[in-house]
Amino acid sequence: MKVKIFSFGLIATFYALCIILIQGTFAISQAKAPWIEQVMPSFASEPVDSVQVPILTYHYIRTVTNPKDVLGARLSVTPTVFEEQLKILRDEGYQSITLDDLSASWEGKYTMPKKPVILTFDDGYDDFYTNAYPLLQKYQVKATAYIVPNFLNKAHYMTSAQIIELSKSPLVTIGAHTMNHVDLRTTNKRTSMQEILGSKMVLERLTGKTVHHFAYPFGKYTKNIVKAVKNAGFTTATTMERGNDHKTIHNFTVTREEIIGGAVQQNSPLGDSLEKFKKSILL
Repeated sequence: MKVKIFSFGLIATFYALCIILIQGTFAISQAKAPWIEQVMPSFASEPVDSVQVPILTYHYIRTVTNPKDVLGARLSVTPTVFEEQLKILRDEGYQSITLDDLSASWEGKYTMPKKPVILTFDDGYDDFYTNAYPLLQKYQVKATAYIVPNFLNKAHYMTSAQIIELSKSPLVTIGAHTMNHVDLRTTNKRTSMQEILGSKMVLERLTGKTVHHFAYPFGKYTKNIVKAVKNAGFTTATTMERGNDHKTIHNFTVTREEIIGGAVQQNSPLGDSLEKFKKSILL
């Protein structure tokens, strides 16, 4: 009888220890849960028809010294002002995303951050490499550079070597902007396809990566041009029309907000004023 009592006591003690151990493990797992939620990526479960994200358009990041260069000044944001704009985005909690992320969100494969923003740079000027890229690195901001292949290695434009280097950066997406920056509305069907598909193929051979994104020169397009861009195998195409609401059905006429530099038109909502920049892009 004593043996039975002793055995029962061991079983009871073992059982109690198991309960304590289980409770302790559960408490630890609960304590870890918030950390796990922070590091685990989140993915959308269903496609969405529309997303809100400001897509900013830049041309030059430079200082214009010629007072007669009104157009150049208008298209130019100084490096100092550009850095202040990046600080605004950072301080306001914005997270830069890519056009690939935008496309994935439409498909339900990516969940947008609370405050997304996309930066784009048109034409492939050399100051993107010398002035913009170092600041993008400093603040870890992603951007898309739309390149005109036949402008590469010419004065004031980036070199092929620089494009190859940029394409290897996780911060930069290389997009196409036609072979010669022509107004596609004025070209015939054959020339349009050479400009559109040609720019894609040249940049893909240069970088060794698929080029998914296209920008219409001057932001101009027609229904036939949109069809040609789609047939060339692009995923998105951007315009110069304004708007932050991006619908899945309009993936080849994506709207953007142009960031205007020095020569500011009186009726323009954007300019080199940081306050105007802030009001124009914040969601």
